[in-house]
Amino acid sequence: MILLILILVPELLALVPWVLYSALSAMAFDAGFSWSVGLWMGAFWAYPALIVICGSIAFILNSKERLGLALITMILPPIVSWGGSLVLLNIAIRPTASTISAIDSIRFEEICSTLKIEVYKTVSGVRALFVDPPVDFNFAWLDRLEFTERRSSWNPDKGPYERIRRKGDSKPAPGQLFDHTIDRVNDMQARYSVLVRGVPGSGGAISIWETRIIDNQTQELLAVFRTGYRSDTQVTCPKQLSRDPSGYMIVAYVLGLADETVSREMSKELGR
Repeated sequence: MILLILILVPELLALVPWVLYSALSAMAFDAGFSWSVGLWMGAFWAYPALIVICGSIAFILNSKERLGLALITMILPPIVSWGGSLVLLNIAIRPTASTISAIDSIRFEEICSTLKIEVYKTVSGVRALFVDPPVDFNFAWLDRLEFTERRSSWNPDKGPYERIRRKGDSKPAPGQLFDHTIDRVNDMQARYSVLVRGVPGSGGAISIWETRIIDNQTQELLAVFRTGYRSDTQVTCPKQLSRDPSGYMIVAYVLGLADETVSREMSKELGR
């Protein structure tokens, strides 16, 4: 009886990781991986373990001289069960992170598609960049707002310079995330960068890396969303501002998935 208990306990424990894996898989993949599929998978892997249990009991009850072989047979199912569950769980976590990233990017697409980015010229030749969020924009997401301007002066005598303005933890006023001007409208190498940190659920940041002035009526915008799950996962968005005869240029940008090659090529094109 004691031997029977010693055999059954580890064999039953061998079923635990498969049950947990089935439940986690069902919860992680939700619509794509239902509870029925998870339970079926658990039962599928539990079936060989039950066969080994019966075989181990048969070895011990009918052939005492083969006790060592029976014990080895008894130990294998828990090892295979727990080891296999860890491997499958590791495989399951990777697409889960990608799924979360995709969901976050869709959420940001809904928000960013309504953000108005406006670049305009004044009579004095000042170019300003504004971000005008919708009324229901969740400002609690903005833990820190940092604006960085990197450019080379159009006057070679002044040389290159970098100017940074930070708002710290202060929340921007409704209707305006930032307001910044540059004093040279014809600076073809102007660089703008807005970095919004502390977005719950992303573990990373969404940033407008660059706007490159091509001419007085066209700009390019590169937005990058970095997830907190895989550092090499990026969501990029190259977009051109629409032309407007009055000198006003408005763009609503969205996020789209891009692989590392596209991101690297965009970075190379922008001279980063």
